[in-house]
Formats: sequence, C-alpha cells, structure tokens
Amino acid sequence: FEHFANKTTIRLRINFSVFSYWQRGCDVIARHSTLWNSAHHNSSAWKIYASKSYRYFPNWSPILWIL
Repeated sequence: FEHFANKTTIRLRINFSVFSYWQRGCDVIARHSTLWNSAHHNSSAWKIYASKSYRYFPNWSPILWIL
C-alpha cells in the first residue's frame, strides 16, 4: 500500500509541475499577445478587453493570441 501511495504522490507532483509550466507558458503568451495586439490594433479598448478576459479566463490566452 505504501508503494502505491508513493507512486500516486510522484504522479501528482509531476502533474503539478507540468501544470505550473503550462500556466507560466500561458502567462508569457498572454503578455506577448497583449503587446502584439495593442501594436496591431492600436486601441486601448482591445488592451483592456484582453487583460480583463485573461484575468478571468487564463485558459483563453492562446485564443487571444490567435485573435
């Protein structure tokens, strides 16, 4: 049983590290996309929208990047 518990904790730890890396990646993407979009559209309204939607939906940052 202890062996099984150790396996699950290791798996959880791996998943958590992957998740943190993924979140950091989304952070970078969102920061770059906000900069790129502000230069591309040159509108403060878009910047406000992007930052607000990123704050509430971090998973949307790749979608914002595509936009």
